Amino acid sequence: MQAKIYVAASKAAENPAIGVTINNPAASHVIKDCAMITMKCLPLYVFAEYKDPFKELAGKFAKQDIVDFVERSKTDTVLDLLLTAILAKAQKEMPNIFKPTKVAEAPLNVLGDGIDPYGGYYSEQVVVETKERSVEEILQEAFKC
Repeated sequence: MQAKIYVAASKAAENPAIGVTINNPAASHVIKDCAMITMKCLPLYVFAEYKDPFKELAGKFAKQDIVDFVERSKTDTVLDLLLTAILAKAQKEMPNIFKPTKVAEAPLNVLGDGIDPYGGYYSEQVVVETKERSVEEILQEAFKC
């Protein structure tokens, strides 16, 4: 229901006097500013109202939507707040998607030439190379893009 207020807010931001009588010119600026704040903060509010946002929004976004959102959040304070809220909820509900991904796995080569002088005397040691997951990768997995 609150999501429907966006259209009204965008109209009020464009024309603060639409549907109302303004007796004080300053009221026009207040209406316009309130409408702009509503438009900016509404996505954060709507996200917070979802009972299970990752399940309900699964498959609704393309990978490029995620990339664009993350990029815009770097310059938009409110989008950055939304991104922070989404990541915090994902961390709480899906901590495994934040774990680094395995890039490569190889036996430990002590001498650097592929020869292990101790044979199987000790248990085989394995070196695992991992890569931290990007914000985009985390969001794409959370929203099943």
